[in-house]
Amino acid sequence: METHDTHEKGIFIRHVPCKQCGSSDACAEYTDHIFCFACNHYHDLLVDEHSVKTGVNSNEINIKTKNTAFVTNGECKALSVRGIHQETCQRFQYLTAKNRSGTTVQVEQYRDKKGNLVAQKTRDKNKQFKIIGNSQKMPLFAQYRYSGEGDRLVITEGAMDAMSVSQAFGHKHIVVVSVPNGAQSAKKSILDNLDFVLGYSEICLFFDGDTPGKEATKSCIEVLPLGRVSVASMQDYKDANEALADKNPRAIIDAIMNATKARPDGIVLAEDLRDIIVVRDDMSAIRYPYTRLNELTMGIQPSTMITLCAGSGVGKSTLIRELAYTLHQANQVLGMIMLEETNKRTLQGLVGIHLSKNIINFQHVATDEQIVQAHSDLFTDRPLFLYDHMGTRNIKVIKNHIHWMVAHGAKVIILDHISMLIGEATSKVQDERRLIDTLMTDFRSLVQELGITLFLISHLKRPTHGAHEDGTAKIDASQLRGSGAIVQLSDICIGLSVDPDDVSTLRQIVVLKNRHTGQVGYADKLCYDRHSGRLKEVTEEFVDVPF
Repeated sequence: METHDTHEKGIFIRHVPCKQCGSSDACAEYTDHIFCFACNHYHDLLVDEHSVKTGVNSNEINIKTKNTAFVTNGECKALSVRGIHQETCQRFQYLTAKNRSGTTVQVEQYRDKKGNLVAQKTRDKNKQFKIIGNSQKMPLFAQYRYSGEGDRLVITEGAMDAMSVSQAFGHKHIVVVSVPNGAQSAKKSILDNLDFVLGYSEICLFFDGDTPGKEATKSCIEVLPLGRVSVASMQDYKDANEALADKNPRAIIDAIMNATKARPDGIVLAEDLRDIIVVRDDMSAIRYPYTRLNELTMGIQPSTMITLCAGSGVGKSTLIRELAYTLHQANQVLGMIMLEETNKRTLQGLVGIHLSKNIINFQHVATDEQIVQAHSDLFTDRPLFLYDHMGTRNIKVIKNHIHWMVAHGAKVIILDHISMLIGEATSKVQDERRLIDTLMTDFRSLVQELGITLFLISHLKRPTHGAHEDGTAKIDASQLRGSGAIVQLSDICIGLSVDPDDVSTLRQIVVLKNRHTGQVGYADKLCYDRHSGRLKEVTEEFVDVPF
């Protein structure tokens, strides 16, 4: 029997009986298909302009509709059995209504940032759920009510729990939302709304105490920044609403106020690592495109912050594209935040490297068909994340985007360049040195927290004597702009200088700092070919010049 894994694509709605094997609840209904985990039976749901029929029963689920029939005849009523007041339902626009068949249902409403209704989720007395509207764009329940910034965000497993938490706190000093489709899709829902979630300094996960809730908590912790995540739980109740229905709102308050900081798995004792301390570190499997640079650094190591520096116009962007292309070809997922150029120019540079043609400066060296084919060869099967900054260089926004890229698979982040971030921020503060210290500390924490390799590009200050642009000034680590923190917190610092013997084409790589092996000094001599746009290693015998 063929096994289908596509059930991971749709959004889970409910468990239903399987018509193939007779299982009472192993069959799961998603927004676009049905899949039985007992017998692997798979069934696509037919989508037309108006509705979707599941084939399980005669009820209709309006999903992906163009003419959506939202429930409009509902009222905000108290849910006495649940212990939820009418005022709470009014605050969250939680309705009680009649559906087309006359059955009483409760209606959760999902709105976008502007308050426009995008979807409704109905629930009847038998806990049968239906989604009306655009199920693929459902935000977190009640997300639109909040600004997306604050001290603490509480995320619950269901709308009823979110309302219970808010009511327990008297609707004051609390920001609470819920995932729209339960524990099964909690991780996906948080990823889809990551910008909003990361706007809060503490993220408190308050899911159900059963096995699915615990598994959802674990999976969500994996994609959220450690140190900012806490987990709330209750011993005597399965969820927040159960405590409220039992007239015990104090249990909800205590659970959140006493939430424990999440910690990663894998804490070990030093004595358990006796056998591995004699294992020597080998050359990293991820390499630079240059021989001597690899010898000095032993390749590109994980959980490493690398600063690249050079004078203005020396060729940093060209070097960055060579590094990015090499990493991309090695199947590393990259995120590129290129603040000094457009995404179009970044992609033209990478495609040009692939073709070995300078399509940025010479328009007719490749046909449109060749360029499109090269783009397809590079990015069809291997993702590359770019940041469309549109002139925005807010430090907080960029850190959130890095989190998003890493959560979606990026292992290497390139930020070009840190000087523009500093320039943007120093227009609002006076102490540039302290700002750089804080910024570099934040980046250092990101590297360790996320386990990524972060390339930071930095400009150099003008030297006292000579100039970087003509090779008459020697690169020194002290020339990095504004603060010693850039050098101190970087694992590796790499400079690119002009060879005074050939200012237009020859460049010299210099390792200024190397925490991994301690080796510093001159690395590879490079030659820039303006026709191919490539920055390639000069093929001559290396002479070890002391630095």
